[in-house]
Amino acid sequence: MMKPVTIALAIFLGVCADAYAQNVLTRDIQWNVSKTFNAQDSTWKEEPAVFISYGKTQLEWRDAQGAPIQSFKVIDAVGEWTNAREDGFVQYEITDAQYSGTVSIRREEKEVTIRITIASDPEASYELTIKNHKTL
Repeated sequence: MMKPVTIALAIFLGVCADAYAQNVLTRDIQWNVSKTFNAQDSTWKEEPAVFISYGKTQLEWRDAQGAPIQSFKVIDAVGEWTNAREDGFVQYEITDAQYSGTVSIRREEKEVTIRITIASDPEASYELTIKNHKTL
């Protein structure tokens, strides 16, 4: 009798853990930005913002009031990051309808950064420092 209960409990805990995981490529995640580095003029701006990843379909960068800064359509995504609470990396090939580029999101040793590179003339490059995130 104990064995079926143990198996059922193990299955239940596995399903709950999977539901709790925040897979970056399949879940909508709001990344809360604390500061932004603009590579064009080599400046840091300490200003709250939000970056939202909608699985493998779309990325949005918004100011603290929710007004859009930039929106990107995802063309392709490389990487496997099954839990945003753990170290991982994903890189998106993106377009904003005018230019193409890449966006990478990386968590390493509890620090999360988002790097945006847009192939405009001149090239636009940003690094966003993330203070926390949540699933939507």
